[in-house]
Amino acid sequence: MNERTTIANTQQLTPEQVDALTARAHRLRDEYIAQAARRLLAAARRRLRALGTAPQGRLAGSH
Repeated sequence: MNERTTIANTQQLTPEQVDALTARAHRLRDEYIAQAARRLLAAARRRLRALGTAPQGRLAGSH
């Protein structure tokens, strides 16, 4: 029995529902990571600006 089937059986879900929930969880995780990365870049830009060494090129960003 694979993990997908085990989850389906113990949670009374179909394997397709398990797949859909897994895909949604992965999208949410990826979105959370992307938001955290944007926050870190914004903080780095603010810190560099405060030090008077404004970034150039891609790190400068558009916001």
